[in-house]
Amino acid sequence: MRTRSVGLLLTLIGVIILVSYFNKPVFSPSPYFESDENNISDDYFCQNCNVILISIDSLRADHLGVYGYGKNTSPNIDELASEGIVFKNYITQAYLTPISEFSMHTSLYPHAHGLAVSNRYGQEHPLTNPPDTIASILRRYNYSTVALSTSPEFSSWEEFKTGFDYFGSFPLNYFPSIAQSRILPNTSKIFMQDLKNKKFFLWIAIGAVHSPYGYNVPKEIREEYANPNYSGVFRGWPENGTLDILDIYNRSYYPEGTDFRSGSINISQEDMDFILAQYDSGIDYVDQYIGNLSKILKDLDLDKNTIIIITSAHGEEFGEHGYIWHYDIHESEIHVPLIIKHPKLGHRVIESQAQSIDVLPTLLDFLKIPTYEKARGQSLVPLIINGENSSLDRFIFIERTPFMEEYNLTLSNPWSALPPQVHYDFAVRTDEWKLIYRFSRDFEMNNSYYKKMTGQEIYIPEFELYNIKEDPREQNNLFFSRKDIADELKRQLFDWLKEVNQTTFFNRTEIKNKEIFPYP
Repeated sequence: MRTRSVGLLLTLIGVIILVSYFNKPVFSPSPYFESDENNISDDYFCQNCNVILISIDSLRADHLGVYGYGKNTSPNIDELASEGIVFKNYITQAYLTPISEFSMHTSLYPHAHGLAVSNRYGQEHPLTNPPDTIASILRRYNYSTVALSTSPEFSSWEEFKTGFDYFGSFPLNYFPSIAQSRILPNTSKIFMQDLKNKKFFLWIAIGAVHSPYGYNVPKEIREEYANPNYSGVFRGWPENGTLDILDIYNRSYYPEGTDFRSGSINISQEDMDFILAQYDSGIDYVDQYIGNLSKILKDLDLDKNTIIIITSAHGEEFGEHGYIWHYDIHESEIHVPLIIKHPKLGHRVIESQAQSIDVLPTLLDFLKIPTYEKARGQSLVPLIINGENSSLDRFIFIERTPFMEEYNLTLSNPWSALPPQVHYDFAVRTDEWKLIYRFSRDFEMNNSYYKKMTGQEIYIPEFELYNIKEDPREQNNLFFSRKDIADELKRQLFDWLKEVNQTTFFNRTEIKNKEIFPYP
């Protein structure tokens, strides 16, 4: 081991026109589990195991060694993965931290759990019917539940604190800037020693990889990744201030943000490499932390009875579609790591796709706790035990709240009152194909953040179809050339939308005023 220093459906009903059903679908029927519990070994049961869930915000899967990255950013995570279960095709239900993370904790789609966007100034918009979470369920089974968060997104909602005996986080006004709060949590040996004699669930939410990249990373780590001779546009960053990556679009940097009249600066490959170096240094910094935590667990013999889960709420774009940040539901933003180290299960690699709403059912299965009846995901245990011959849902559904477009409405008056969001996009994904449906296409083109910033019209197609095996960067829209695939995925997606219309969208109290921005 190396150790170094997301009312919508009120309008949706009138819009959706279901496509014709085909006599012979393009996809074969979904092969759900046919085996019952008697056909699966009970070796995976870990009824008295502790659970540590590590959520690393903004972590792309393909920037870890275990997922094929060429740089050595993650030796400690890679070593843990070599002893655990690696899901190569793990997909989140959304692209924004709180919305996506809450789907994992509740096994509910964003429209059902109701969490919307951040409010920074203390307004409370409580959920009408707060759902159960991992913490609230485990506490009913006598788990001590502890959370340590340096992701400021989780400080805005009481819902994330539901079920925790202790929730350690910084108030949003604790630091002079939000960027300064994105540090490493304190999981010292003394802290872990205190938990050792309890059956515990520990959620560690880490914000250190999130933008501004590298801001809290020690200089010596950043220097391992950045070109020492770099003299480009962003030289002196982050020591001399933070770079707002939202001001970059199509390799142009707009120093005055949305005031395009002030001009732009071309971004070279050297500049992009510098940005990526800062991002990678944040991964390295967190990897060092995980290596230290792993050592503490082994020293205390906690590794023998603790399930460790490493994942992320979303990934990050680096210019594949013009922007840098997490803004949409492209693969770079929703394909994230999922690594599970189980003390009774050895190393294995799962290529079949899985999704964030599967984590809660899987964990309950491991702990021999009855299934949460409202869960929309499925346990991954049959897939883990029986291998690739077992399969989960063939179709994964993703939701997008056009957050930045909503924000664009408030730019002239950040304190303006807006009604609850009624705009959404959706996607359906298989192991090979992905269809994106821009339900709010007109709204998004009229209110595009990047349109305002660049002064240019931003065209958005209503449908996008990608072969994600051959085109993982989603550069070639095949919607018109592969109508067979597109029509079947439209049918699946619209059937799902019709089904979820029976559930409550935006599980929230009536909101007369909603503050959209700023986002932590």
